[in-house]
Amino acid sequence: MEKNNFDIHKIVQYRIESSDEDFETMITMFETKRYSWSLFIGHFMFEKLLKALYVKVNSDYPPFSHNLLRLAEKM
Repeated sequence: MEKNNFDIHKIVQYRIESSDEDFETMITMFETKRYSWSLFIGHFMFEKLLKALYVKVNSDYPPFSHNLLRLAEKM
């Protein structure tokens, strides 16, 4: 990926806003007793937040991984 238009603030803001939407979806799924989907969406929410933090800390694109522990370790 090219880094010429790499705007850290924009990327972090996008991921945080997207995770906020996922949070609302997660709560709705939980309230309708769709616990598996709630957990699934919750995973995405945390992944987006971890990737936002990764970008902020490392000033680089996050790795292509869904492994939350691996993402957290790379901070």
